[in-house]
Amino acid sequence: MVIVRLKGGLGNQLFQYATGRRLAIANETELKLDVSVYEPEGLRQFCLDGYRMHATLAGPGEIAAFSVPAIHCADSLSPSHRIMKERHYHFDPDVLRARGNVYLQGYWQSEKYFKDIEDLIKTELALETRANAQNTIMAGRIRSSKNSVSVHVRRGDYVTDVHSASVHGVLDVHYYVAATEYLRQQVHEPVLFVFSDEPGWCKAHLSLGCPTVFVDVNSTDHAYEDLRLMSLCRHHIIANSSYSWWGAWLGAASDKIVCAPTMWFRRKEVNTEDLLPASWVRF
Repeated sequence: MVIVRLKGGLGNQLFQYATGRRLAIANETELKLDVSVYEPEGLRQFCLDGYRMHATLAGPGEIAAFSVPAIHCADSLSPSHRIMKERHYHFDPDVLRARGNVYLQGYWQSEKYFKDIEDLIKTELALETRANAQNTIMAGRIRSSKNSVSVHVRRGDYVTDVHSASVHGVLDVHYYVAATEYLRQQVHEPVLFVFSDEPGWCKAHLSLGCPTVFVDVNSTDHAYEDLRLMSLCRHHIIANSSYSWWGAWLGAASDKIVCAPTMWFRRKEVNTEDLLPASWVRF
């Protein structure tokens, strides 16, 4: 079997699922999800149960079978159970070569881990639940705009949590101004659909010179609904966030333009060369 340890919010969980699914296919085996990190009152929760996943939850005994000290990918020598721990941020081809019983521990934030099964992943990451009335109306507004643009402004823990702020940091308004101006030069009459965990802040501080809809129909515990709406947009301006990365990646428009920040982490020495697809434009 392949077990992937889930950690973080929805965007991180999607990366972990997609990488685990690719490895399970290569091994011709089942994928199981270790969700033991999540607690009922914790900051983050397991978010994938509404998707058409091809996976089941791992039981305590199955997880316990891998209860040996984690070792890095290239040095993993256990004949029956291998723990593959992410050893750096960029794509590691050794991960996809692992065979046998494998436990994945990391974030795996690159489409290179699952690019060759892209269509399958997009099919399995379609929500099974129907949208409610408010989301259906908003989806209609997005579809009726020829050049709809999702704009994601990530604040929340990037502002209030010391660790998150030190790792990522909040993008300033200049990034959104530059990305919007670029899109205005590329497409006719873009309409911006702004998604944020602080929509009130966006309404007060974000004026980008285009028709703008502030999407505030979902609470943060329904982030998957906002993600579905993001994916309906034709073009995208993402934040330094795996969440809006997926909103753009799941977008179906063949001619989509995706604008992404050059600064993903505060630490410039972190290698993010495999994080963004080659066709995405950095600002």
